[in-house]
Amino acid sequence: MRVYFLPYIASMWRSMEPLYKEHKKAGDDVTVMPIPYYSRDVNGDLANYHYDYGFPVPAKDYKTVNLMQVHPDIIYFHNPYDENNRVTSVDPSYYSYKLKPCTDKLIYTPYYTRGVDDNDITAGTVGGVYNADAIVAWSEKQAENFRNIHPDKEIIVKKRPKLRKRAVKKDLEGLIKGRRVVFLNNSLGSLINNPKIELQALEQAMQMYKHDFIWWRPHPLFTETIQALFPQYLPVYSDIIAKFMRGDGMYDTSWDVESAAVRADIYVGDPSSVEVLFYEQGKKVIRL
Repeated sequence: MRVYFLPYIASMWRSMEPLYKEHKKAGDDVTVMPIPYYSRDVNGDLANYHYDYGFPVPAKDYKTVNLMQVHPDIIYFHNPYDENNRVTSVDPSYYSYKLKPCTDKLIYTPYYTRGVDDNDITAGTVGGVYNADAIVAWSEKQAENFRNIHPDKEIIVKKRPKLRKRAVKKDLEGLIKGRRVVFLNNSLGSLINNPKIELQALEQAMQMYKHDFIWWRPHPLFTETIQALFPQYLPVYSDIIAKFMRGDGMYDTSWDVESAAVRADIYVGDPSSVEVLFYEQGKKVIRL
């Protein structure tokens, strides 16, 4: 069986990784083909081109593949918005309705595998999910929500991947040793609700925990969202990043959020699916 995974941001790979491993174990012919995406400008037009190289598995160059000719048995995707995202867009060549004729089975998997998003049905009402032949759900609650919206669609329920310890690089462990590690997270919902307050809260958190080791993981699309919706705040956010980078904290945009969640002592940030990783470990969660 030929299976293609079409991620677009490496830090969202965790939603595909368990499925990737499952198909590899089954002996399927598996290809990971990251696809390009664009941030939008204030007018909603496609602007800056992005292509993420930071995946932890071998990846195929999308420029060398004609999906219609290859016609995989299964294609997995995790951006369901097609042209209806105000902030970003995958390359229009990879909108769900263009992928559908290229495969026998188009499968949508949410980019989150756990968390408060279990109760968020918004993603189930967008075009890409309607175009999918099947939907992956990472909990029974998530599956129930999808079934309510798509009673005739196949829902594939998977077990959430277990948290496991991962080694931290020696130089980073040297910085952390003997200090409390604060996982700092800022999300899109709070930004869109009130960008001024969100950025002020972020700065206040950095000041409040300046004597700890701050492991900062902003939402992967935080900068693009500011550029598209609140460009007047981009200099403010850029200055926050610059000040943070002059310190000894960790600015983490990698795919592996779980390494940070396992090593950190507390969560400080906005409501997010990531905070559930801390609840599962019995660690403290503090909201911005």
